Amino acid sequence: MQAPAETNRPPIVARPRRAPDVFLIGVPRAATTSLYEALGRHPQIYASTLKEACFTCPDVDPHTRHRLETRFFSNGDEYLALFAAARDDQLIVEGCTYNIYSPAAPGLIRALNANARFLVQLRDPLEQMYSNHGIKVVMGDLGADFEQDVERQAQARVGTDERPVNMGSYDLRDKATVAHGLARFIEAFDRGRVHVTLYEDYATQPAAVIRGVLRFLGIDAEVDLRADVLVPHRVARWDRLNRQMASQRVIGRAKNLTPAALHPIARGIAGAIFRRNRRRARRPPMSPALRDKLRDEFRPEVERLSELIGRDLVAIWWSRSAADE
Repeated sequence: MQAPAETNRPPIVARPRRAPDVFLIGVPRAATTSLYEALGRHPQIYASTLKEACFTCPDVDPHTRHRLETRFFSNGDEYLALFAAARDDQLIVEGCTYNIYSPAAPGLIRALNANARFLVQLRDPLEQMYSNHGIKVVMGDLGADFEQDVERQAQARVGTDERPVNMGSYDLRDKATVAHGLARFIEAFDRGRVHVTLYEDYATQPAAVIRGVLRFLGIDAEVDLRADVLVPHRVARWDRLNRQMASQRVIGRAKNLTPAALHPIARGIAGAIFRRNRRRARRPPMSPALRDKLRDEFRPEVERLSELIGRDLVAIWWSRSAADE
């Protein structure tokens, strides 16, 4: 018997995968993870469980792709698959903070989504450096003496006119210098598409900052979103374990011994162990002499940021009242 002819059945068309609508591009150590997670609790926002999912900044150091909490994608389909569960009525938010450093990122993001919008949370570069140094100590990349490391890195820069190409060569100053990166996005996408907030405001008034972000995104700003602020200083419980887990040699060997299908599970387990091996600690204050020296060095950077966002960041970050607070 001949099968009945099928009629009125639409052709099967693969649904195109959506690219992110909003990119939280920076900056590291400015409570961007807290902001990202808070936004992900909004019913009109879809945020991948992997915040540092990086695809549009391939010009940063390839060694970074081995970090436990960051994953660099070279395959566009794998990257877009992270957002496949987003509903049509949700904005997709992506949180790779390496984009702020990448000259390639604005053009690659435009190719993905020409209507993209951007979130940037800035922090006093001196405090950003100090906080970033704490992470580097835990990772085993730097020693425990911030002033000594800052001076050593300054000596290594002598005679160097250009910033390094690869993220692996970035020092503490490079990671704290973001004005030219912010300017690239403003030039490529227009100032009205870039919403800038300050860590210092977020740390004291997270609800107000989040409402401002939601208004910028054009979604319900009255949703009460829990914000687990901050960027605590941490030290290793067992330093030797941390250094071993952060070793590129150890990570590479573990990847070779683990089937590729189990890599996501292995990363999750390793990340949990790494986080468990850290404890909060009180960070000693930066010496006044070093703070004054670094302020003089970073004044042009802060003045440039002030011009870009239309706020006097020199006064906000470095006034006597701000220092006392």
